[in-house]
Amino acid sequence: MLTYILFVLGFYLLIKGADLLVDG
Repeated sequence: MLTYILFVLGFYLLIKGADLLVDG
């Protein structure tokens, strides 16, 4: 369960970071 949460959180941060790179 914890591994799944970490995976989703990491994936979210990856998308968030990519979005910021596109905006900037």
